[in-house]
Amino acid sequence: MLNDGGFMRLRFLLHSATTGSLLATSALASTQSEPGAEPATAPAPSMVRGATPKNIRQWAPLVAQNYPVEAVRSELEGRVGVQVEIDPTGAVSRCMVTSSSGHAILDEAACKGMERYAQFNPARDSEGRPARGRYKTTVTFALHKPATPPAEKPAPASRTI
Repeated sequence: MLNDGGFMRLRFLLHSATTGSLLATSALASTQSEPGAEPATAPAPSMVRGATPKNIRQWAPLVAQNYPVEAVRSELEGRVGVQVEIDPTGAVSRCMVTSSSGHAILDEAACKGMERYAQFNPARDSEGRPARGRYKTTVTFALHKPATPPAEKPAPASRTI
């Protein structure tokens, strides 16, 4: 699209393989060329993208259900922030805790669960070839406790006249 200054605004998306976030960038390319020069062409879209979860609805519950028996007995609950490194085949090659639950046993279980169950589409380099990538998520360990019955309310006082 041309604006009054003879410039074309180009917009494209880059997917960062290291953070997994989309970054919108824009550039201005002049549509005016010098005499005898070839017209400017837009660069080819980048093939770079970060690792993405594959079949997450199947494996995410398995990670959260990887609850250590000792933690259940002690009624420990918590949220664990993790970052996993993904190899070019899409497998988790390393897991690091980025935000602790406050319980080492839950932190360790979150990484073990991600390493055992998580599946990914590998990141891609600028030419579209499989590459190493990273993915961040949170694993929540919560016990399903039976609901406590509501406290009985006293019956309203009645008046007799």
